[in-house]
Amino acid sequence: MRRMPRPLALTLLVLLLWTAPDVWAEDGIDPAEAERRKKGHADLVLDRYAHDFGTAKQKDVRHTEFTYTNRSSKPIRGIRARGECGCNAVTVSHAELEPGASGVLKVEFHTLSLSGAMLKRVQLFTSDPSRGRIRIALKVLIVEGLVV
Repeated sequence: MRRMPRPLALTLLVLLLWTAPDVWAEDGIDPAEAERRKKGHADLVLDRYAHDFGTAKQKDVRHTEFTYTNRSSKPIRGIRARGECGCNAVTVSHAELEPGASGVLKVEFHTLSLSGAMLKRVQLFTSDPSRGRIRIALKVLIVEGLVV
């Protein structure tokens, strides 16, 4: 039995993972979380919960911003963010939000010498008891060499 060439097998695996619907939900969240958001339980909401950086080359830096808003009638304190690995640098503009106020979460993604399809997460933590942490999905396809 002939084996498939390794580069072809890796390419097919990357494409399979990249397009698998249960690996990357349309908005980057699981169905239970999406349903909870539709019911309006979240006091701290984001303008979106996922970002696709598209295709990037190695040793590149990509930037994006998310707006978070306090939709409750009480102040939300203790807002902080953390990336799941050293490839993400995250900062929040406000650690406390009064009712109706908004802040900006800045995300910097460093591709380093990584390659292939990546799905990374950033977490926004708060003292809000109904939403102790908010997960944000970051998607990027890192290719070796020059991107045309």
